[in-house]
Amino acid sequence: MSDSASSEEDLEVLRQSTIATSNGDSSFYQRHYKSINSLLPKHLPGGAKSFKDYLANLFIAPDVTNLKRIEIHRRCGKTSNLSDARCRTFIATSFPPLKVGRLAGKEVEHTSSGDLFPQFSELKKSQYQCEVCVPYQKWAIEGGFRLASLKSKGVNVNNITDGTAVLSFSGVVQTREHYQSRAHKEAIEFFETNDGKDEKNKDALKPPRKEKVIQDFVRIPSRYYSPHSFRQMKTKVETDTSFSVLHNNVVSLNRNLENLQTHILHELNFHFNIIGVSETKITNANSEMCTAKIPGYSFEYVPTPLSSGGVGLFIDESLNYRILEKISNEAFQALWAEITFENKKNVICGILYRQHNSPERFQLYFDECIEKFTSSGKDIVIMGDFNIDLLKCESSNHSHDFLSSLQSCYLTPAIDKPTRVRSTSATLIDNIFINNPET
Repeated sequence: MSDSASSEEDLEVLRQSTIATSNGDSSFYQRHYKSINSLLPKHLPGGAKSFKDYLANLFIAPDVTNLKRIEIHRRCGKTSNLSDARCRTFIATSFPPLKVGRLAGKEVEHTSSGDLFPQFSELKKSQYQCEVCVPYQKWAIEGGFRLASLKSKGVNVNNITDGTAVLSFSGVVQTREHYQSRAHKEAIEFFETNDGKDEKNKDALKPPRKEKVIQDFVRIPSRYYSPHSFRQMKTKVETDTSFSVLHNNVVSLNRNLENLQTHILHELNFHFNIIGVSETKITNANSEMCTAKIPGYSFEYVPTPLSSGGVGLFIDESLNYRILEKISNEAFQALWAEITFENKKNVICGILYRQHNSPERFQLYFDECIEKFTSSGKDIVIMGDFNIDLLKCESSNHSHDFLSSLQSCYLTPAIDKPTRVRSTSATLIDNIFINNPET
């Protein structure tokens, strides 16, 4: 056997050794990412004599005529430049290549079943390109399947489907963050699916189509309550472990706070842990004059730069909390707080208002937030006026994308009926989303 090639058995041993180093706090990445320039061949699995040999054994030149596959190999395989070889080795060992299964082997034109395919390649110095997410997203988008959104300003549906998208990251830390994202994990599963260990067919592995996703998504049937019927029902939810929230689109807190207290809270006769208010119309200009108070609650708010919008949270004074984020711009206002408990999971509570402009800007922010907060393992409650009608998720791209984002992070709408009913229309634009119905 030559120095630049290995048997299939040795290659599998090398691959498994590489995978073993990439898991846990003591992983290869954690040990070396702060000092890549000090990385030596002796630190690598399999006893490689040099970085060049290691890469040659791991990435054998593909016997194909596909120019894209050849180019990918050129960016991740062996190189005579020592610095490049060291960085490529670090990337390949931290994020091991994937053995392509039959599904991706058939659906991705620049690979085939059994190919040892890199997750990342070196685009240029300290710039690494993800090689698996864009092909997966193209397959999913063209098939109309649900998928986690990619968090990259340079990548969109158009350049994904036409094959020009470049998903790259500056430095190994950003690369690692993407590697841990839900979108990348989905892509790994797609590439490795049906790799010879089972005989499932491709159709059985596809996620359901849009229509089924939308139809089956809402799992919490909601009801309309009068104050009287709510008071009769409330004993069922008044427990020591329950966590209760109320959202009210107040349409000017200064004008309607008294109405909130007397006609809603007093008639319901229930002490909520959190009361979220949207469209407060507390603006940057008048925020210093804000004196909104409800007895027994602390008040946190985010003003709006426009004449509409603004959000706030009334938080039970007995609760311990910390503010995670306040953000306000012409596209949306958002307030996030973490409620801390001694004997149960903390709750991250968000209140948002989306202006009628810039839906793409809001969606990007929303995707980033829910992925970050849901990955924390804590209970999540998100409420607000989103100005996105979930009743139109089969006819509106914005509604469908919003619903798909919620689903990708296992967030469920607690409301499935219209929240604004007029003589000629009914819309569901106010909602409360949760990741744990038992909260």
